[in-house]
Amino acid sequence: MKIFNIKINLRLLLIAAAAVFLAVLIPILVFNLRSPVLIVIENSFVLFYGEKRLEKDISGSSRALFRSVKVVNVSNEASDDIIPYIISEVSKRPYCVIFPSRFSGAASFYNVLNPSVRIVILEGRNSTGSGNSDFFTYKTDIDTDFYRAGLAAAAFDNNKKEKIIVFIHPHNQQAINAFLRGINEQINPPQVLFFSSFLEFSENFPEKTGISCVVLCGAGSEFFDEKIGVPVILFSWTDPSLVPLDVVMIFDDSPLAQVNRVMAMVSSSKDNGVISSNLSIFNRININRQILRKIKKI
Repeated sequence: MKIFNIKINLRLLLIAAAAVFLAVLIPILVFNLRSPVLIVIENSFVLFYGEKRLEKDISGSSRALFRSVKVVNVSNEASDDIIPYIISEVSKRPYCVIFPSRFSGAASFYNVLNPSVRIVILEGRNSTGSGNSDFFTYKTDIDTDFYRAGLAAAAFDNNKKEKIIVFIHPHNQQAINAFLRGINEQINPPQVLFFSSFLEFSENFPEKTGISCVVLCGAGSEFFDEKIGVPVILFSWTDPSLVPLDVVMIFDDSPLAQVNRVMAMVSSSKDNGVISSNLSIFNRININRQILRKIKKI
């Protein structure tokens, strides 16, 4: 009788072990058999995005999508007609290829050679919107990003009625209007001064005092040399570990930051749309807790 029970227990253990083995093996097999998502980037992108951060984000997106995410790293000098062949070296049958809008020419070449592959064009904040309408085309949600930045800048001012300094190219009128909407939600909104360069700022605001917050969007990075010590809101793809301690918020609309939401829209067959930036908040200059709570609500 004991021998019989031992045989039954051994059989149950073997069945349980086989079930565990298959439960682990099958997802791994399915994951590796699924076609990957490819993201085209330039060599220079990796330098300021950070290699470790890149690897971490790729790994996180792969797990979230249950599909391998791979980058196609191309030379800054690579021509549009060469890039499709570089992509093919990474994967012969990708599920989707994501191109920043500056590679729209390469996307068209790739489409001719691989008409069955889904192609996404990502248009960032400064894009001219010249993407091919035959592709999935998603833009950075400028209205949402700059509205949130305006709310945050007003919170940093905290009714001190000091000045908000914004470095932004003047052609970004949509962004400027969205930012002012956020600022004006405060009961006593602070004054906002817009500059297209640090030189313009120095010439028109030489005293550099009475500032409660600075916003940097594609211009004015020289401001960090002033070491004024006020909160800085930064629109950038730069690795947060590389920016000065004054930076308290980063709006990141890089392809790596947006890939999960891109794939959700592709899966739902949404041909075009907008995607807000990833927002990171830091408290490295001892921000008032009440202000910090307001910022986190944003």
